[in-house]
Amino acid sequence: MKKNLKESVSETNGLQIQVIENWPDEIDGCSCYSSKSKDEFEKEEYIYMDNYGDLAYMKINGKLERFKLTKSDTLTSSNDSRKTWTNENFEFIIETLQIGRIDETWQHKGKLTLKSNEGEIIETKIYGECGC
Repeated sequence: MKKNLKESVSETNGLQIQVIENWPDEIDGCSCYSSKSKDEFEKEEYIYMDNYGDLAYMKINGKLERFKLTKSDTLTSSNDSRKTWTNENFEFIIETLQIGRIDETWQHKGKLTLKSNEGEIIETKIYGECGC
């Protein structure tokens, strides 16, 4: 019996990271934004964005969630970073490696790990950029 895709996704994991349709007003000027792939990035299908400071957004299960930065580390070199963001329902960790630079933007690839307070976890590869 063939299941539809939506049922399969919800059965394997209740968390769904979705594309943010509208740029939040609080993300103005310098920012970072990422997609699940370079192709989606080029289509401006962003799943994560932050204000290059202590505020980030993700759309999870149909709701735009606002996060605060709780930890930021530069790893083996200044091109690697790991940031932890939290709110009352979720925590996510973004690990990135700088892979390029164009003018005032820095391109990166990496991994995003989202954890719900109920213990559900979802991971996805990301591709994006930061700049002013």
